[in-house]
Amino acid sequence: MSYGADTHEADPISHFALRTQDYAPMARRIAALGVPTVIAMEGGYAIEALGANVATFLGGF
Repeated sequence: MSYGADTHEADPISHFALRTQDYAPMARRIAALGVPTVIAMEGGYAIEALGANVATFLGGF
């Protein structure tokens, strides 16, 4: 799957409004499918939040 943290509310080039804590539940839903999954990192330009966003997503997975 393609994971893009450019969906974060602080991202300067997108109009999404996800908060850091929103990424874990999404990852849990994907993991619950029980299928082999490859995660490819894509965008994410809110530099101050990027590490937390990625860690939260992967932690939820």
